[in-house]
Amino acid sequence: MEDSSAILCQISCLKDMLDQVNEEMESSIQATREMESEIVRCSEAEAALAAREAELTERLYASQFELVGLAAVTAESRKSVTSTEQELRSLQKKRDEIQERMICKRMKELFDTEAFSGGGRFLGQRRIGNGPVSGSRSNS
Repeated sequence: MEDSSAILCQISCLKDMLDQVNEEMESSIQATREMESEIVRCSEAEAALAAREAELTERLYASQFELVGLAAVTAESRKSVTSTEQELRSLQKKRDEIQERMICKRMKELFDTEAFSGGGRFLGQRRIGNGPVSGSRSNS
């Protein structure tokens, strides 16, 4: 009987060892499942971040394209403003020249008329016939 008892004791020890191995396997399987779940969550987060990165990259390129376009428009606008300012100065200069010529022609005509009519006529005074200049006093 001693042999049977020793065998039963050995079987009991082996069963305990087997139970312990099973528990460790179960624990290991549970840890593996938790790791797989974490890997899935990380993969989903990585996919979401990759999508967000793609969206932000697209926005970045669109913004850069828009910025380049605005810079080009700004440069052309500045050229246009410069050209318009030059044209305005040229037109102002022409206007001033025309006004100066008109003033000179008026003055020449005025002096020519005064010289022809015998002088003595001042701006704003009119001579009627051969009589005295209107607006002046006569001593008669």
